[in-house]
Order: sequence, then C-alpha cells, then structure tokens
Amino acid sequence: MTAIASGIERKIDGLGRVLIPSSLRERFGLSEGSYVEMSVRDGMVVLTPMQERCPVCGRPVSED
Repeated sequence: MTAIASGIERKIDGLGRVLIPSSLRERFGLSEGSYVEMSVRDGMVVLTPMQERCPVCGRPVSED
C-alpha cells in the first residue's frame, strides 16, 4: 500500500472527531451525510468513501 502524505495535520477533538479538509472532501466526493468505511491497514487508519447501495439488490445507487 502506498501512502501519500497531504501535508495537512488535524487534531482529534474531545469527542474523538477529526475534520476532513475541504480539499480532500471535494477530491473524494464527500459531503455532509456521506459515509466512509474505517479500517486499519499496515498500522494506518484508512477512510474509504462508501457508495450508497440498493437495499434489495446491493447495486450502487446513482445520484443522477
């Protein structure tokens, strides 16, 4: 896994939250209400944008 440093640092607040900078949210299509999957890989916390899926068939739902 290749890590790419953004040069952006954030502090975790008292409730355990971290602000994702707008440049990264825009790059990955994240907005208020978006879901991300959290995992650990090679000792790093990884956030992966989740795509909304149909509850019946499981296919990704288009927002068009």
